[in-house]
Amino acid sequence: MHVDGAAVRSCVVPLASVAGKKIRTIEDLGRDQLTKLQQAWIRHQVPQCGYCQSGMLMAARALLDKIPTPTDADIDREITNICRCGTYQRIRAAIKDASTAAPGRARGIALHQSFGSIVAQVAEVALVKGDKGLAPKVHRVMCAIDCGTVINPDIVAAQMESGIVFGLTAALYGEITIKGGAVADCSRHESRHAIYAYNDCQMAYSGEWS
Repeated sequence: MHVDGAAVRSCVVPLASVAGKKIRTIEDLGRDQLTKLQQAWIRHQVPQCGYCQSGMLMAARALLDKIPTPTDADIDREITNICRCGTYQRIRAAIKDASTAAPGRARGIALHQSFGSIVAQVAEVALVKGDKGLAPKVHRVMCAIDCGTVINPDIVAAQMESGIVFGLTAALYGEITIKGGAVADCSRHESRHAIYAYNDCQMAYSGEWS
């Protein structure tokens, strides 16, 4: 539960210690309709046995109220509840799903269907100052795919990763210089073969394969 906006463990809090304070319990979360956090909880199939869900949801809500766009380190530090079903990766993914873009950042979404698969991606970007003025910076790309029955999850992940990297390459590094009616330079980063380096990307995984 929350006591004056802070998450506490109700099982060890004496009743007398909260006299006159503002109390919020799980019953107040989504009283009229499911909150964004609860919807993310369902999308990522966080609940298993359900034993820890009340405390986990209230801890996550307190975290997002305190830090609207938490990092992995923020989640590890603030969410100390125990999940005996071990759904920590789903909890992390749901919290990030329910987070808001940090100040100065924006999100764009794309949805595409082809070859029997549906792919959705959300890019979180910002404009940062560089040597030549403002330039776009991609902080993260979130990807979801429904390709039916998955035989080898690693192949699907590799295809999504490479597709995102090629897309980032085209958007951030693709440049063609025309001189005298002919192509003089097709990339500002020839030494990198015009491919956005995998070392520049940090991969994170969550979700279910079936």
